[in-house]
Amino acid sequence: MATLDVVPLNIGNTPTYTKVGASSIVDLTFVSSSLTRNSHCWKVLNTYTASDHSAIRWEVSTGQNPRRVNKQTCGVGWKVKLFDPAALMVALDCESFIIESAEEKTENLMKRVTQACDAKCLKKRRIFQRGYQRPNSAELVAEHKKTRRELNKAIKDSKRRCWKELVEEVEKDPWGRPYKVVMSHLKSQSMPSLTSPKLLQKIMTALFPQQYQFDYPTAQNESEDIPTVTEKELMDACN
Repeated sequence: MATLDVVPLNIGNTPTYTKVGASSIVDLTFVSSSLTRNSHCWKVLNTYTASDHSAIRWEVSTGQNPRRVNKQTCGVGWKVKLFDPAALMVALDCESFIIESAEEKTENLMKRVTQACDAKCLKKRRIFQRGYQRPNSAELVAEHKKTRRELNKAIKDSKRRCWKELVEEVEKDPWGRPYKVVMSHLKSQSMPSLTSPKLLQKIMTALFPQQYQFDYPTAQNESEDIPTVTEKELMDACN
């Protein structure tokens, strides 16, 4: 592969080929080495493909169309409604830049902006944190717990009732819906292959028992003179 300048993208030990009782990684993905310099994603999908081979998804970024960075919803933020530009400028002008390095100057600027926003703005809080400040927050929490308990109880009662109905249907129609439910679970479970040589030998001996050789007796004719068949005997046999 070095002469072709390609490298594999396979990541992890997830099998790409699955058969009854056996699995292996037989599907390999190769790309040019220049594409692996950027971030890439290679993953075996758990989707139905009507085949013994699993579906594989892989992504390669060429650097021409960078991905859009998702906006973080749980990061640090402030309430912009109470923002005061004049107060922010005062907080920023209280100290001059004395660092010449661009990296250090950028880091120092971001640090001072954060300190100024912390001093002049109120930090945003998550929705559920603000919800606890409502006058009836305690009542809502209690109602939520009560409703959740009722839901769990209703789910258990429904499962118990459905199981009872399924058992009753077995007595009335054993080859109906209960049979289909059981067979659907049995078909989804793969039978493990036998690996014990002794067990295999025992099964083969029981299914195909060894037969002793039988010697059929051959009749010996002492007389060497065998009479010929006459024409009359032949006609009698045909009639």
